[in-house]
Amino acid sequence: MTVKAQVDTTVGKAKVTISKADGTSLFDEVVDINGGGKLSGLQILRGRGVGTASVDTIKVSDGIEWEYVPEEPEIPENAIAVSTVTNRIADECTVGTDNGDGTYTLDWWNYANFKGLKVTGDFDVTFKFKNNSAEAQNFHNFALAFCTNLTRLNELNEGEDLYIRSDNFISAKFTGSTVIPACNWEWDNYKTIMNGATVKLNAKRAGTTIVVDAEISGSDGNTYHYMITAVDCPTDDMMVYLGGENCYLEVSEIACKNTADKEETTELSVYGCKDNVGTEAADVVYVTKEAKNSIDNTASTIGTDNGDGTYTLDWWNYANFKGLKVTGDFDVTFKFKNNSAEAQNFHNFALAFCTNLTRLNELNEGEDLYIRSDNFISAKFTGSTVIPACNWEWDNYKTIMNGATVKLNAKRAGTTIVVDAEISGSDGNTYHYMITAVDCPTDDMMVYLGGENCYLEVSEVNVSTTTRTTVTQ
Repeated sequence: MTVKAQVDTTVGKAKVTISKADGTSLFDEVVDINGGGKLSGLQILRGRGVGTASVDTIKVSDGIEWEYVPEEPEIPENAIAVSTVTNRIADECTVGTDNGDGTYTLDWWNYANFKGLKVTGDFDVTFKFKNNSAEAQNFHNFALAFCTNLTRLNELNEGEDLYIRSDNFISAKFTGSTVIPACNWEWDNYKTIMNGATVKLNAKRAGTTIVVDAEISGSDGNTYHYMITAVDCPTDDMMVYLGGENCYLEVSEIACKNTADKEETTELSVYGCKDNVGTEAADVVYVTKEAKNSIDNTASTIGTDNGDGTYTLDWWNYANFKGLKVTGDFDVTFKFKNNSAEAQNFHNFALAFCTNLTRLNELNEGEDLYIRSDNFISAKFTGSTVIPACNWEWDNYKTIMNGATVKLNAKRAGTTIVVDAEISGSDGNTYHYMITAVDCPTDDMMVYLGGENCYLEVSEVNVSTTTRTTVTQ
């Protein structure tokens, strides 16, 4: 009997063949080798009725020209390729010009001097950089732009561009999209805290929604967030540009993840970044997705109509809300008419998310994300950051909400939850209320539609959930 072992010590694998003298194969497989440099688990028959003996003295040595190549598993038809590439960049990779006298030059409209990435499908891009400015104007700081024209390098085009200034201002937006920025810093000292600030700027697209989150470590030692949610955006390939106006950005890292059906995007093209330390090899993960959709057009109500123009609904009692269990990435839409007595702004609808699938009352800070419709967050998940934004006025909100019709959408993609309420007010105008929550749990959770002392006439509930399973890496 002949025993042959071809070994690849770099991965701890050995191809072992055992054959009889006439060439009959008894064993031909790849096995693990143990840390002692020996084959483990190989047994030989000592003789009839005697039993077996372990073979643990076969020495493994380097130099055998054999490389272990794992078998390529079959990729299912509905697989998606997720490719991640990270560039760690030398300090010399900068955006803008340092004039040497404490001032900086950068044309805000000239993408040729920005840092550009081409993205496709659902994407996740992160820039890490230091922001330097002369503290002259709030808008003399970084900006982020998205452009569906892959070749144009200057002059904004309303409709083709989403251009986000860091000072809570949108210079251009895609045709048909709605964009509302939100921040938790103060306008009066913004230009001061941004000189020397370090920024982790993340942008994600999931379907037609783009979410931007800037985590800013200000020069005052505090941490701030600037969030932008844009809905109804195009799904085309686009350029993502990091730049600004009269600022100087010292870029240390760029990471880009693209997701596209049946495509592998394994290269990161960084326009204008000539001093890369190196690009990590693309990490491609294949996943399968399973989507489930349901629509309920059965009319239902939430709350109690007291018959005298007033309404009763306990804001904390999920038992009287309308609840849905969701899993994976979800997309939930409620359509309803909101009735209230116009007594208080918070006497209107609310939306809650809860990871405790059985608790029906009393909010739990950490387990719940509870969103009041009047631009207030009553509870949030542990470790998450939540900033609401709206384009209605506080003084007349309670009036426009009595009799308003609402299309309330909530999406989760990974650890990000985006809520968009499109409100057709009783004054005939349309308003938006948007909430972006990052670093949320990915657990199964309940989504509850309710509110306080209001009466909701629900006409439609649409639920879509997507679960993703890794196939191979």
